[in-house]
Amino acid sequence: MSTGLVDGVLTLPTYFALDFRSSAFRVEAQTGKYTAFPYCQCNPSPGAYSLEPTVVSKTPGTFCFTVKVNPPQGCKSYCCTRADLKKLEIDVNSSCRVPGVSAVATINGVRTAIAPVFDKAAQGVNGSTVLKLTQLGLNLSTANGADICITLKTNRAGQGCTTLEQLCAPPALAPPGTCSTALFDTTDECCPGNPVNINPCKTCIYFSLTPMGTIIRPYNFTATQCASLAAAVAHDMSVQSAVANASISSNFTTVSCVNNQLKVCGDFASDVEGGKLKAYIDDMAIQWLSQVTGDLSASCPIALANYTVTVTVGGNGDDPAVLPASCLEAVKSIGCKPNSFPFPKCVCNITQGILPFAPDGLITQLDGRKARSLLYCLSFKTLNPIPGPCSNGTIFQKAEFWANEAVRTKVLGFSLKAAGASSWKNISATWGGKGEETLKATPINWTLAQANGGTVCMEVDRSVTLDQLCLGPDPNTCWANLFDPSRMCCPLYPTSYTT
Repeated sequence: MSTGLVDGVLTLPTYFALDFRSSAFRVEAQTGKYTAFPYCQCNPSPGAYSLEPTVVSKTPGTFCFTVKVNPPQGCKSYCCTRADLKKLEIDVNSSCRVPGVSAVATINGVRTAIAPVFDKAAQGVNGSTVLKLTQLGLNLSTANGADICITLKTNRAGQGCTTLEQLCAPPALAPPGTCSTALFDTTDECCPGNPVNINPCKTCIYFSLTPMGTIIRPYNFTATQCASLAAAVAHDMSVQSAVANASISSNFTTVSCVNNQLKVCGDFASDVEGGKLKAYIDDMAIQWLSQVTGDLSASCPIALANYTVTVTVGGNGDDPAVLPASCLEAVKSIGCKPNSFPFPKCVCNITQGILPFAPDGLITQLDGRKARSLLYCLSFKTLNPIPGPCSNGTIFQKAEFWANEAVRTKVLGFSLKAAGASSWKNISATWGGKGEETLKATPINWTLAQANGGTVCMEVDRSVTLDQLCLGPDPNTCWANLFDPSRMCCPLYPTSYTT
């Protein structure tokens, strides 16, 4: 600090203030003599000290390292038998070394007198940077099990590193967040160390079907269903993690799809990162449950009658009822009772509005291709779908109607006319298995442009009324499922006819 007159002008005091309380940001020339961490002349092995390989993140930005005293058997050197433990150094990214950042450290819960500092490695290559915590005051008698915690904070501009992925320059081939460490004695002769990283939070989502009572037709997840459900989990985890600023270190993918259980697992970078989704995980589990059962306010599909459908979020295990702990946990289930409205016969999401196409208006009547037949026609439109895994559908693959098998011979086929088409396309009527009461118009395979204004007509013998053909609780109403190619998305719509 200095004051005085310069060319007749009073100069005011000048202060230089750098945080980590004036010691976290040092400027040193770099000679480039050593190209590898710890960027100095020392003995990395053998030595008496090391760190547990797993770093514990107790709160965001706080990382705890546990010291081990484990000299190699038979080692008689100074580094094994007499060296103290004065300093911890970590190889870090140079981008973390910015003015105004702050950090504190504790040893066994007691704050250190000297804060951690970011230094250029004096004998390292250009840009090599280390985070140093010195004056540890440990020795062979006191170091074993010592807990060294460092808390990192950004400067006022939000610059700095607060995760190990941001902080550490990982060794070759090591994943992000892996830190190279060195433990120095007072003489700087000994520098044993080892790579450390935060233990990721393994999180698994289980879809389970549990029989309750009599099962007339056993049901299991298909490979297509498993793929669709796993994709929904991966999508939702990715989107919600972005919202919560949570770091996923391993994407969510299918682990197993066997009979009545699907298991999807992924990793968050740490318990803290995964914990950022705790406020959302219950709602996410409910959404995943609805991917199996359809609208939870309505009845389950008939195929799931007498099954309990459960979505469990927890650790990596074999039995969803007894799972190891995880940073995210949730259980949501629904018991599917025999359905008084037994349609559709397949397991898919029947929620209206989840696909970008839907019926438009009432059923209309046209003359059939033959004098003895009529066409009952339904027009379609496109819409802005409810956000979710079905909303990206681009193909209207087929429509299925709840219909009376007793009059199946009276259904002569379907006539299709895509939007913009100049002519009709005729296809045969297809029925589901005996007892399924399902009339199918397939394949339709329209794009959204073709569906928006397209028309599907059932050609029916005039001896049968629409009310005799279509089943359901309401007169002159046909219930129709619309499908995209995934067949997991099948919004169910009532379509009415008035004379």
